[in-house]
Amino acid sequence: MKKKTLLIILVIVIILVIALAILGLLYITNSRVNTYIYDSNNNEIAEINYADVSFFDTVKSYYLASALENILNDIMEKEHISEDEAEKLLSTGGYKIYLCVDSKEQGKIEKAYKDDTNFSENLESSTIVLDNNTGEVKAIVGGRNIEDKIITFGEYNKNTTDIWAKNVNNATETKLQPGSALTLLSVYACGLESGKITLDSIYSDKPSGDFSNSGITFHGYITVKEAIRLYSNYVALTIAQELGLDTCYNFVKELGINLDEQKDKNIANVSLGGLSQGITLSEIAVANRAILNDGIYKEPMYYTKILDKKNNIYLQKDQKQNQVVKDSVCEDLKSCFVQKINDKTIYVRSANPMGDRVKLCTIVTDKYTYSAVIYNVKYESIDTNKNEAKELLEKLI
Repeated sequence: MKKKTLLIILVIVIILVIALAILGLLYITNSRVNTYIYDSNNNEIAEINYADVSFFDTVKSYYLASALENILNDIMEKEHISEDEAEKLLSTGGYKIYLCVDSKEQGKIEKAYKDDTNFSENLESSTIVLDNNTGEVKAIVGGRNIEDKIITFGEYNKNTTDIWAKNVNNATETKLQPGSALTLLSVYACGLESGKITLDSIYSDKPSGDFSNSGITFHGYITVKEAIRLYSNYVALTIAQELGLDTCYNFVKELGINLDEQKDKNIANVSLGGLSQGITLSEIAVANRAILNDGIYKEPMYYTKILDKKNNIYLQKDQKQNQVVKDSVCEDLKSCFVQKINDKTIYVRSANPMGDRVKLCTIVTDKYTYSAVIYNVKYESIDTNKNEAKELLEKLI
């Protein structure tokens, strides 16, 4: 009887040990949840396997790279940890990450960038698309990436001195000389908002000191609206002097454009856009979205929220916003750039800073703001009779 009782106890102990082992295995399995990434329509677009920090070194999507860089920075700030620690946290937390990306729009642009017929030899390019209402980044391609290299971001870009080892997002990292793209903001939008000028104000387009117009052409007395269309440096400089340097400089700062105060805070640089380092395509796009839509600067957003494995909010993006210009100023500026394409009303602003080595264009549709740049990597002139950035965007919209 004793032996039978001991045998029963032994069986029970064995069953309990097996049950506990199974429960432990289930606990480990359930705690090791992958992190999933979704687009703006809640479609899964990427998956980070549990503890796979190598994922961050294999990204080939410009959008995903930009989003991850923003997310890692926000985690580092929230948790007071390093980028490596943030990567480990993100890859082991079983999170659900919700991006702002419009996958259809992103795919369309990526396809266009793989088509060599859209680009002449030695031309590099980048494009960014913003939602008119929210200011969210809906698509971004930071380069042609002909060699299909991984996209580098974060601490890698800061710590790697070998520029050829990097493959940065040119839309957010590479600084361009904006030329008249900045003039539209620092002078004309600023002047209209101040009430010191209207589109019908008349100025003399005549030589002044060392500054010349594009094409070295002078037009006599013209309206502000004509000066915008003709890219008049003389009129822009005159208005900027009337407004005052601080007014123009602070105005572009409100639009999210950060100039070098030591090197660029002078009337010529601020008003004509010849800067010491330049500004990014992203900064240009964000500012243009504001002045050609609702007049509100809205910080570009790549993600909206991150949920933990219990579906609680771990991170929620708080977007910075501030009103910069009135609705009436937006309407005035839009009237300068209105065009019709396929029976659709759009607003097109082109610029050719640095002579003809760089072509910039912003097109605003009823839904999105598109900005693109095309430039010659050998610093040679591009076709002077057309704006390749405009042609590219017209294909995309």
